[in-house]
Amino acid sequence: MTTVFYNAIYKDQSGEERIIIENDGKRLKFILRDIAFQGTTFSRMFVEQENKVKEAQDKFTLFFIKEVREENVISATFFCLDAFTLSWDMPLQIVVQNQPLDCRLHVFMKQSYQLREINGPSAKYQLDLWLANAQIGTATGALFRSMLFALQRQLPPGEYIRCCYMCAFSSTYYGNMGPTFGALACFRNSKEKMIEIKKRAEIATYGFEYDDDMATIWDEKVEDVQETYVCAEFQADWSNPYIELQEPS
Repeated sequence: MTTVFYNAIYKDQSGEERIIIENDGKRLKFILRDIAFQGTTFSRMFVEQENKVKEAQDKFTLFFIKEVREENVISATFFCLDAFTLSWDMPLQIVVQNQPLDCRLHVFMKQSYQLREINGPSAKYQLDLWLANAQIGTATGALFRSMLFALQRQLPPGEYIRCCYMCAFSSTYYGNMGPTFGALACFRNSKEKMIEIKKRAEIATYGFEYDDDMATIWDEKVEDVQETYVCAEFQADWSNPYIELQEPS
């Protein structure tokens, strides 16, 4: 996977900082006030070095999550960044008349784990899709994939966002929703099975039959990928009713 960098603006009760987000397609990293943070999703950016936790607690609002393995044994505790906003641009492409065009996705995120509803998401996002100097879509919510779907609905028929979430060989299902970002399952080694499953399902509703079918091949998942990532094996998801492509024979 190719590593990309985003210029970002971070704000909390102590002020505003300009930072650089490093993204290798699976893991996110940035340095903030001399503290290194990392994570696989923006709402769970944790202090990278254990010996820096005390310093981070003095500089930031943190919350902790415990990783529990087998037999309810706590294997690790992560101290994560909280009570902040973050904004940045992500490069994307949309396909228009079979031609990929460079565009950008402006992301504004507000993180508030301690003030969230019980069992609710800790982060809220606003996504704005821009092509050149024109805004062509906007969406708000807590799940990145749901907002990408909302942006796709705003594009003209036949145009689509070129990213993993719009790929025919990626999926998530009700029993394994995962984090708000970065937990899309890739099945690029099971292309024929994915095509058959999506032929039997209404992708817009993700019904129970689709859940059952996905459960049968879940162990064939290659990896978890970010919704905004794209690889050389990308194929637009013809089963998405808002892309309007011809179904494979």
